[in-house]
Amino acid sequence: MNRETLLRQGAPRHDGDAFSRRHPPMSTANRAKIFAPFAALSTYDTALSACEAYHTAIACPELSDDAAAALDAALKLICEKLRTCPSGGVPVALTYFAPYIENAGYVRTRRGKILSIHLKKRTLMFTDQDAPHVIDFAHLLEVHFL
Repeated sequence: MNRETLLRQGAPRHDGDAFSRRHPPMSTANRAKIFAPFAALSTYDTALSACEAYHTAIACPELSDDAAAALDAALKLICEKLRTCPSGGVPVALTYFAPYIENAGYVRTRRGKILSIHLKKRTLMFTDQDAPHVIDFAHLLEVHFL
Protein backbone atom coordinates (compact mmCIF):
# COMPACT_ATOMS: atom_id res chain seq x y z
CA MET A 1 0.00 0.00 0.00
CA ASN A 2 1.21 3.44 -0.77
CA ARG A 3 0.90 6.48 1.47
CA GLU A 4 -2.05 8.07 -0.37
CA THR A 5 -4.15 4.94 -0.01
CA LEU A 6 -3.44 4.82 3.72
CA LEU A 7 -4.39 8.47 4.12
CA ARG A 8 -7.71 7.96 2.28
CA GLN A 9 -8.61 5.00 4.48
CA GLY A 10 -8.52 7.08 7.66
CA ALA A 11 -8.13 5.74 11.18
CA PRO A 12 -8.50 1.99 11.63
CA ARG A 13 -11.80 0.77 13.10
CA HIS A 14 -11.72 -1.94 15.75
CA ASP A 15 -15.30 -3.17 15.82
CA GLY A 16 -15.67 -6.49 17.59
CA ASP A 17 -12.04 -7.58 17.48
CA ALA A 18 -9.77 -8.46 20.42
CA PHE A 19 -8.31 -4.95 20.55
CA SER A 20 -11.69 -3.26 21.01
CA ARG A 21 -12.65 -5.71 23.78
CA ARG A 22 -9.43 -4.98 25.72
CA HIS A 23 -9.42 -1.25 24.93
CA PRO A 24 -12.95 0.15 24.71
CA PRO A 25 -13.35 3.60 23.13
CA MET A 26 -12.50 6.42 25.51
CA SER A 27 -15.29 8.76 26.56
CA THR A 28 -14.99 12.41 25.59
CA ALA A 29 -14.72 13.45 29.26
CA ASN A 30 -11.79 11.09 29.90
CA ARG A 31 -10.08 12.18 26.69
CA ALA A 32 -10.43 15.83 27.77
CA LYS A 33 -8.84 15.06 31.16
CA ILE A 34 -5.87 13.35 29.55
CA PHE A 35 -5.19 15.94 26.86
CA ALA A 36 -6.05 19.10 28.85
CA PRO A 37 -2.40 19.80 29.76
CA PHE A 38 -1.62 20.12 26.05
CA ALA A 39 -4.15 22.95 25.74
CA ALA A 40 -1.71 25.15 27.63
CA LEU A 41 0.82 24.57 24.86
CA SER A 42 -1.47 26.12 22.25
CA THR A 43 -0.17 29.61 23.15
CA TYR A 44 3.40 28.46 23.76
CA ASP A 45 4.63 29.61 20.34
CA THR A 46 3.15 33.08 20.88
CA ALA A 47 4.76 33.38 24.30
CA LEU A 48 8.07 32.10 22.98
CA SER A 49 8.14 34.58 20.10
CA ALA A 50 7.30 37.43 22.51
CA CYS A 51 10.14 36.30 24.77
CA GLU A 52 12.56 36.10 21.84
CA ALA A 53 11.54 39.60 20.73
CA TYR A 54 12.25 40.87 24.24
CA HIS A 55 15.64 39.19 24.31
CA THR A 56 16.82 40.24 20.88
CA ALA A 57 20.56 40.58 21.28
CA ILE A 58 22.05 44.02 20.73
CA ALA A 59 25.57 45.31 21.12
CA CYS A 60 26.46 47.30 24.22
CA PRO A 61 25.44 50.93 23.57
CA GLU A 62 28.20 53.54 23.65
CA LEU A 63 27.68 56.57 25.89
CA SER A 64 28.19 60.08 24.58
CA ASP A 65 30.63 62.34 26.42
CA ASP A 66 27.77 64.27 28.04
CA ALA A 67 26.02 61.08 29.18
CA ALA A 68 29.29 59.70 30.57
CA ALA A 69 29.89 62.94 32.51
CA ALA A 70 26.33 62.87 33.91
CA LEU A 71 26.78 59.23 34.92
CA ASP A 72 30.10 60.02 36.60
CA ALA A 73 28.50 62.88 38.55
CA ALA A 74 25.62 60.63 39.61
CA LEU A 75 28.03 57.94 40.84
CA LYS A 76 29.98 60.53 42.86
CA LEU A 77 26.73 61.73 44.43
CA ILE A 78 25.79 58.14 45.28
CA CYS A 79 29.20 57.65 46.95
CA GLU A 80 28.55 60.75 49.07
CA LYS A 81 25.07 59.55 50.04
CA LEU A 82 26.38 56.10 50.96
CA ARG A 83 29.04 57.67 53.21
CA THR A 84 26.44 59.70 55.10
CA CYS A 85 23.77 56.96 55.30
CA PRO A 86 25.36 53.57 54.52
CA SER A 87 22.66 51.31 55.99
CA GLY A 88 19.61 52.31 53.95
CA GLY A 89 20.99 52.39 50.46
CA VAL A 90 20.26 54.99 47.80
CA PRO A 91 16.92 54.62 45.95
CA VAL A 92 17.46 54.87 42.19
CA ALA A 93 16.22 53.75 38.79
CA LEU A 94 19.11 52.19 36.88
CA THR A 95 19.31 51.64 33.15
CA TYR A 96 22.07 49.20 32.31
CA PHE A 97 23.23 46.76 29.69
CA ALA A 98 22.80 43.12 30.71
CA PRO A 99 25.07 40.87 28.61
CA TYR A 100 23.95 37.27 28.11
CA ILE A 101 26.03 36.15 25.16
CA GLU A 102 29.45 37.29 24.00
CA ASN A 103 29.35 41.01 23.08
CA ALA A 104 25.53 41.04 23.04
CA GLY A 105 22.69 41.42 25.49
CA TYR A 106 19.77 43.70 26.26
CA VAL A 107 19.07 46.98 28.05
CA ARG A 108 17.16 46.81 31.35
CA THR A 109 15.72 49.48 33.60
CA ARG A 110 15.13 48.57 37.24
CA ARG A 111 14.08 50.43 40.37
CA GLY A 112 15.73 49.63 43.66
CA LYS A 113 18.52 50.67 46.00
CA ILE A 114 22.26 50.88 45.53
CA LEU A 115 23.74 49.25 48.63
CA SER A 116 27.44 49.73 47.94
CA ILE A 117 29.97 50.86 45.37
CA HIS A 118 33.35 49.17 44.87
CA LEU A 119 35.62 51.69 43.18
CA LYS A 120 38.55 49.31 42.70
CA LYS A 121 36.38 46.63 41.08
CA ARG A 122 34.33 49.31 39.30
CA THR A 123 31.06 47.64 40.30
CA LEU A 124 28.02 48.50 42.36
CA MET A 125 25.70 46.33 44.43
CA PHE A 126 22.08 47.00 43.48
CA THR A 127 19.01 45.35 44.96
CA ASP A 128 15.40 45.35 43.82
CA GLN A 129 12.36 43.20 44.60
CA ASP A 130 13.90 40.20 42.81
CA ALA A 131 17.44 39.84 44.12
CA PRO A 132 20.73 41.68 44.53
CA HIS A 133 22.68 42.42 41.35
CA VAL A 134 26.32 43.32 40.83
CA ILE A 135 26.55 45.75 37.93
CA ASP A 136 29.79 46.76 36.23
CA PHE A 137 30.34 50.49 35.71
CA ALA A 138 31.03 49.79 32.02
CA HIS A 139 27.45 48.53 31.62
CA LEU A 140 25.72 51.48 33.31
CA LEU A 141 23.79 53.75 30.95
CA GLU A 142 21.67 56.02 33.20
CA VAL A 143 21.00 56.66 36.89
CA HIS A 144 17.87 58.48 38.06
CA PHE A 145 17.39 59.30 41.73
CA LEU A 146 14.00 58.46 43.20
